[in-house]
Amino acid sequence: MKATLNFLVLIVICSIFQESTAQTSTPDHYFDFTKVTNVNGRNYVFDQITKDDKVSFAQLPENGCNAGTQTYPMNGPDGLQYSRQSDLLRMQGSIDLELTNKFMIAVWVKLSEGWYLFGYSLDSSSGTQAKIALRARSAFNGQDNQVFTVDDYIFKDYWKTTTDGFAGGVCLSANNFRKTYYSPFGTMGRLYIWKSFANVNSDSQFDRYFFRQNGSPFPVCTGTLTPCLFCVVGIPLPTAQITSLNCSVETKDPKDIYLAYWDFDAQSEITQYIPDLSGNGRDLRKSSLDDNDNSDPFRIYGQGYLFYNIQNIYAVQPIVLSKYPAFTIEIWVRKIFDLFPYSANPYGALPIQILNNLMSVTQLLFYVSDSSQKMTFQTPTISITTQQYPGLFSTNNWHFISITYSQQKLYTNQVYYSLRSQVDKVSSFNQGSTTGLPLSISDDSIYRIHNYATFIYKSYKLYSYARHSDEVQAMVSSTCSPIGTQASCPVCPSDTGKCLSKCNEDQFGENCTQCNILCGHCKGPTKNDCVYCSKKPATSFSVYSPAFGNCSCISGRYYDNTTDKCELCHANCLECFGPLNSQCTSCKPTSAFFPNSNCITSCDDPLVVQGSNQSYFMSSEVIFTFGSQKLCVKCHPYCTKCTGPLNTQCQQCQPQYLLRNGNTCTDVCSAGQFPDFTLMNCQSCHASCATCSGKLDTNCLTCSNINFVQQGGICQAKCNNGFYQDTHNVCQPCHKACASCNSKFITDCGSCNSGWYLEWLGNTCQTSCLDGYYADGLTNQCLMCHYSCETCSGNGPSNCLTCATGFLQNGAQCVKACDDNQFTINGTCMNCDSKCATCFGIQDNQCYSCNENSVTLLGYYYLDDTCYTQCPEGYYPDENKKQCIKCNSKCASCISETYCTSCIYGPYQLNNGECTYFTCLDTQYRSIRPTLSCFECDSSCKTCQGHSKLDCLSCFPRDDFKDQQCLSCSEQPGMMYPIDDTISGCQEICGDGFNYGSFQCDDGNSINGDGCSSACTIEKGFNCTTGSKFTPSICMDNKNPTPTLSLISSRNFIYIQFDEEVTLSSEINSTNVKISITGQQSSYKFDWKLGEDYKTQEPVQVIALELSIYQSLKGNGKEQVTVEFLSSDIYKDQTGNGMVTNPMYGYLNAYSYIDPETKAKLDAAGDSSMVATFAAMGINLGISLVFGGSISAMWTMVNTIQLVSLLPLCNINYPQIAILVFQKMLGTHGESKFIPNLLYEKLMNRPGSTIQVESALNDKFEAYGWEISNFLYLSGRKIIMWTGIIVAYPFVWYFKKKYSDKHKYCKLWIKVEQKFRYTMLLRGVIMSYVSMYLAFVLGLFKMNLTTLENTISAFTAIAFGIILTYLPIQLMNILQRNYEKIQSPKFMLSYNTIVKEVDLSHPIRYMYYPVFLLRRAVFAISLVLFAEKPKEQAIFMAMTAVIMIIYVVLVKPQKDKVMIILTAVGELLIFFLHLFSLVFLDETLPEDKANQYGWFLIVLIGMYILVNWVIILSFTIRQMMDNFKINKKKKQELKLKQEQDQEYQIWKKRRQLKNRSKKEQEKQQLLDILDQNTQSKQLGKNSFMTDAGSPSKNPVIVKMEDYYKVDEDEDQDRASNSNDNYQNQYMQNLVDEYSQNDNSDSPNLNSTRFIYDPLSQRQRLLSSQTPKNVTHIPHSQRVLESERYLKTPKSILKTKSGITQFANHNAFVQNNSAKSQRQHEIIEDMERINTQDDQDENSSGSAQIIPQNPPRNLSAFSKQMSSIKLSASISAKYPSYEQINEESRESPSPRIPPPEYNKINSRDSSGKSDEIIRENLISEALADRHSDFRLIIQSNTYQKNSNDSMNPLKGILDEEDEIEQEIKQFEAQSKKTVRIEQND
Repeated sequence: MKATLNFLVLIVICSIFQESTAQTSTPDHYFDFTKVTNVNGRNYVFDQITKDDKVSFAQLPENGCNAGTQTYPMNGPDGLQYSRQSDLLRMQGSIDLELTNKFMIAVWVKLSEGWYLFGYSLDSSSGTQAKIALRARSAFNGQDNQVFTVDDYIFKDYWKTTTDGFAGGVCLSANNFRKTYYSPFGTMGRLYIWKSFANVNSDSQFDRYFFRQNGSPFPVCTGTLTPCLFCVVGIPLPTAQITSLNCSVETKDPKDIYLAYWDFDAQSEITQYIPDLSGNGRDLRKSSLDDNDNSDPFRIYGQGYLFYNIQNIYAVQPIVLSKYPAFTIEIWVRKIFDLFPYSANPYGALPIQILNNLMSVTQLLFYVSDSSQKMTFQTPTISITTQQYPGLFSTNNWHFISITYSQQKLYTNQVYYSLRSQVDKVSSFNQGSTTGLPLSISDDSIYRIHNYATFIYKSYKLYSYARHSDEVQAMVSSTCSPIGTQASCPVCPSDTGKCLSKCNEDQFGENCTQCNILCGHCKGPTKNDCVYCSKKPATSFSVYSPAFGNCSCISGRYYDNTTDKCELCHANCLECFGPLNSQCTSCKPTSAFFPNSNCITSCDDPLVVQGSNQSYFMSSEVIFTFGSQKLCVKCHPYCTKCTGPLNTQCQQCQPQYLLRNGNTCTDVCSAGQFPDFTLMNCQSCHASCATCSGKLDTNCLTCSNINFVQQGGICQAKCNNGFYQDTHNVCQPCHKACASCNSKFITDCGSCNSGWYLEWLGNTCQTSCLDGYYADGLTNQCLMCHYSCETCSGNGPSNCLTCATGFLQNGAQCVKACDDNQFTINGTCMNCDSKCATCFGIQDNQCYSCNENSVTLLGYYYLDDTCYTQCPEGYYPDENKKQCIKCNSKCASCISETYCTSCIYGPYQLNNGECTYFTCLDTQYRSIRPTLSCFECDSSCKTCQGHSKLDCLSCFPRDDFKDQQCLSCSEQPGMMYPIDDTISGCQEICGDGFNYGSFQCDDGNSINGDGCSSACTIEKGFNCTTGSKFTPSICMDNKNPTPTLSLISSRNFIYIQFDEEVTLSSEINSTNVKISITGQQSSYKFDWKLGEDYKTQEPVQVIALELSIYQSLKGNGKEQVTVEFLSSDIYKDQTGNGMVTNPMYGYLNAYSYIDPETKAKLDAAGDSSMVATFAAMGINLGISLVFGGSISAMWTMVNTIQLVSLLPLCNINYPQIAILVFQKMLGTHGESKFIPNLLYEKLMNRPGSTIQVESALNDKFEAYGWEISNFLYLSGRKIIMWTGIIVAYPFVWYFKKKYSDKHKYCKLWIKVEQKFRYTMLLRGVIMSYVSMYLAFVLGLFKMNLTTLENTISAFTAIAFGIILTYLPIQLMNILQRNYEKIQSPKFMLSYNTIVKEVDLSHPIRYMYYPVFLLRRAVFAISLVLFAEKPKEQAIFMAMTAVIMIIYVVLVKPQKDKVMIILTAVGELLIFFLHLFSLVFLDETLPEDKANQYGWFLIVLIGMYILVNWVIILSFTIRQMMDNFKINKKKKQELKLKQEQDQEYQIWKKRRQLKNRSKKEQEKQQLLDILDQNTQSKQLGKNSFMTDAGSPSKNPVIVKMEDYYKVDEDEDQDRASNSNDNYQNQYMQNLVDEYSQNDNSDSPNLNSTRFIYDPLSQRQRLLSSQTPKNVTHIPHSQRVLESERYLKTPKSILKTKSGITQFANHNAFVQNNSAKSQRQHEIIEDMERINTQDDQDENSSGSAQIIPQNPPRNLSAFSKQMSSIKLSASISAKYPSYEQINEESRESPSPRIPPPEYNKINSRDSSGKSDEIIRENLISEALADRHSDFRLIIQSNTYQKNSNDSMNPLKGILDEEDEIEQEIKQFEAQSKKTVRIEQND
């Protein structure tokens, strides 16, 4: 706590405040450091109390500090963050604080533990001392209060000048260099200052003010965005003393609080992104298109996103965390325990992995290990691992995980960093320091979330500031309520207090209900609710179906709605939609298919025959995708059993048919004959019959007299009534409507039958007549109505049904005007009420005038639109006007205006017809009760009869008198005060539905067009009632809805628009709508129907008639269509008016028609061709990989097909059959759409996108599939394909590296990898070059930069266009720069695609592919530039083909002549197609002629493809044969080479053996010379001098037998010694004894020397005679020991028995100086030979050995040394199998042995070669043994012992056979090795 108090002193007290003010309960100054204002580029924090800038904190430098030494704290959502030792904030105008002698300062700061509140109070008002109170409050460290008194201290402001204070560091001087030091680390949130108030006594008052909990130091905090446990009061102050307070960032914008906030369970329509809820736009991006792809994380509804397998998800923007001094991560995550086989790793979940833009360097890694249950935070310079959190990821519970990282920089470049981590409610703290920045993130870094186990992320919050315990602990609660039926949980989010769902993937809802068995995850119980399909297809039998976008059953099963499972199909079905064999979609190979969904085993199955006598036969056809399929095909109608579809393939005939020739069924006989099935022959017809069915004259089919007709089998002069003569002179029945006719059509009748009527002046019989005509039952004709009738039921004006224009309906007649006692409504005369003479309605209160009363003959009387028989009381009848006139106001009743019959109530009195009364003022009334007097009227009355406002008798002007009261204008319905003061009375309101007679109408609105205008006048074309004070006007139009032909679509759909909404009243068909087409052809075949969307009873204003035309149309105004509605009752408006039936005209668009049968054949042929092409390409590619060879011939054909398939984009009207074939050709060169266009569909045109679709260049582009001129739309698939090749290469490389050497067939991976690296990408670019370049040109022409998506696509098009344009130029540069090494293997391998088939002899030839690409670029540009000039376009393209032909033929850029011919023929085909296409520019070209030309093009292209495939096949076979011959020759050469190598190795070893023997002999000769000289000199001397100079007796000559006479103990000791110890001891003894007698003379130089034979470790193991105990001693050591021995002045050889010692050596040297010189020369020669020997032996890989345990006797020693020497020699001269094999592999060519090898190796008839070898081996062995013996035992004399055990030559002869055996074994092993290699 002391450290925290120091923070207050450092932050606040370091600023010297020297002011004073008065005491207040509210602080005098309040600074909120989250509210930073930028003024002129400087950040300021202003006083929130004074609202001025007198006192403010600012980012201003301290004047006393040097420039550049001061930094400023960083703005944060919770305050200013101090993260550097040089951070400082300047307080301006501190003099204006006016602190008095008692004041209080409080500061709200955040340190590493969390938020703290520090208080500093000073009270020196006593004048003698100062009382100081220091307070600190925090959530976890509780509270601390310190109060102390300082005597003789009074705070007083002595400085009146302006001074500034500072928050943060202070400026100190060090070595005359002033800079800021000691800035604290933390966050400053708020600062409170009371200038004349100091609370030094009451801690509870302090807490009561700041925490608002009645003195408690623990506040109640409110935080919706970020809950917390510790908070303080802010400004404005709350009024209540007990209230909750806001957390520090509660009111902040989420953009400032979060760097990113991802809720993985939030609803979003865009599945490709996880939106950033902070508003910063840092969405998370997935790489897949949808949630059905397991390559991306996918959503588990109710939980979050599941990371399954090793998956990534990326932020769309970099998150540069190093820009923030501190940040916090909070996530909710849980582990899923599944069966996915993750490899062992320490990572688990990786919430953060930040990489550089190349994804090669990890800049930050934070992972939570599920194995160690620890968290690790790593950067390239630091690594922090937290404590273990037991239980972390050990269950499937949700965990709350949080880390807070912060760093503080010192002046010394030292950086302190800390990491606070928390799992659930448990937290830990780690810290450290380093030099330099521990965290450095690049601006273009990639932020990734990764996993190495299966996890579900619920939420992920990344804060821009440090959150510590008091804030993080508030995010998680341990008091949780379970959801649904799920179990309780240990922790949950505190904002909800509810557990998070832990349902499995295949469950949904709060109760974890099981999903459908087809679903891997779902949102509901049915299969339609699947989010993704089950991962267990073995049990669910379901897979994801891209075609239907849902989970479907696997092949062989169907979905059963009853069982809700995938059930088995019928045994005959391969795929089905039900359990029956009639519910199949495809059949098994053993079953036959019969449309539409039957799979049967026999074509006689009832499903096929269906009870008919039609027969079927079984056929097998090749169907695209399914291969071969059996089908049931109809037999010929004549057959009952057949083998084919023709009548010549019958086995049995139908009744009435004859079987001829055993296979032909017929019913045809010769002319004039008929078949007789009884006699089974042909009989003659009757003489009147040309053909017949029998012999009678009633059996004629045609007549022999050409002027006669056949009627019912009889030939007669004419047809009977009801029949017509057809073109075969046969009488055919008329249509049932026709009584007489000229053809079978109802439109060609002469008269009609009963019930049908012949149209007026026409030939069509109808069941009803058109409007204006009526059906006449006598003549069965439609006759014209009377001129006054629009429609009628008979002749004359009295049979009208509707009236013509200008006439009104009056009963059954149409009249010009209605009678006086009638009124008009909707064109019909309606009778008035009997009382009305004129009226406006049918009721008696809708009269204009009244009739005479026929009963009383006095008439009716009019009053207020009503005709009365007797006037109501208060009125009298006026016989002249026929009206009721109101009586005098005094009269209750009267008979005239002046004669009353009764008076009104009051002081009135009837006096001779006059009412008189007591008079009062006008504004008074007289009352007779209680006394007669006058009283004032109500203010609203002018005169009255009582005091109430309901007692008025008259009113003031503008007021209306009604029901004894006066109503003002505003009180009267429909009235208002007049705007113009000159108008007296009230003004009527228009549009309120009340009409007092001022307007023509009032329908209650101010809308024009509904009959009553906004000015309340009747509009033209409408009839309206006047309306009244009580009812609004009713308006009805009097016009018929009129249709117009508004549009004919490109599919020739006719859109008809009405001028008002209409309703379909009767079904539309050919009887009431007539559609005809006229044009260049005499007739047109078509059908039509009303569009399905318009077959509705709802009101519509537009309808569509869909035409189905069965022939091609020219368009461009060549064909006109006429539409005529024949009945006005088809459509009616809302008032019942029928439609206008005028004809409508329009022009049809161009249309290409293909006969369905022809189209089916072309589709089948095209599909078969495409499959064959792909298969052949795959086979050709496979052959090239396995056997080698070129596939350039295939590419040449594909390149030509590519250009041919784009010809329909030319503005030429190719026949539809040709276009169909061109479309099929698109799929053969990668233009098919089986690859989804993810770039456009999911990135550009995703839901919610603002992209504007660029239209097609013209109709040709749109019709051919280029309907959108967007680059990513047109080229997205190719970009994805290229990317796929690049991504696939590492896998291919890995397989090549790992498996290419496993088996000889696996070596194909080497070729596959080379194809990927050097061929596939470049070949893919070349293949798609023309379409990509065309997309680029279209993107430029249709560029749209209005939206971001369009702009991205446009700039992508420009980028790719630059690359594609530069590609041929770059290829030219590459070929030109590498001209000298163009034929090098490396260059040929790297650029195999563009140089393999090309002639490299001249630059103009090997520039073939650049020219090839430029030609394609020109082709694409011409398609766009000449889009509206087809003729110029065809000629230009033909010329480019001619130029290419000239280049290929004259330059001959390709190696093979066949390739030159294929390329030239392809260009020639394109040239011919361009020129021939000019014939299609003739607009008058008949359709059949155009189709013939189209067939010609199809045949021509098919022949080209066929010829190419024949050439390619022969080309491939030739290459295979050539490669086979080459491979066979290589194997023979390899075998010969191996045999020669074997022979050479044997010869080499023999020669080595011979050379060694020769060298050993030379060495032995030198030793013999040395021995002879030594012995001859020593025999002449018998004595030596002793040390004292006296002679002594001859020394004893030491023999080796004496040396080896040792006792058994010493032998055992020596045997127990190790190899090195024994050898070292043996040599050391010799040297020591030699050096002990410096003055003694050596008797001779015959000392013991050691010669070590070379032998490698492997050779010793192979040699059976090699002893185990040997030691390797190098040659250099041997030479050293020899020289050391010779140069030593005294030599002592001491035996183990100690009986002999050599004499002084000095005398010997003096006496024998000449001999010593000679001996030294011999020794040097010998050493030279040994050195040469060692070099030879070392070169063959041998080593040198000596025996470690010498044997006891000389014989044993000699034999042992001889065995070692022989074994070493043989092993050195016969290397191991591995050495031979290695030499044979490394030899560039077979080594030919020298002549002497062949001589030695040759064998004559006597077999002497073996003897020679044997003798050489023996002599070499003897020389070796003798040499070794003489070197080891050199003495004056040697007495050969007769004992064989002491004979040194005994072992030599015994081992001769062993040497020979080893040589034979080596030869046999070599031959076996050769055989093994040949087999491999």
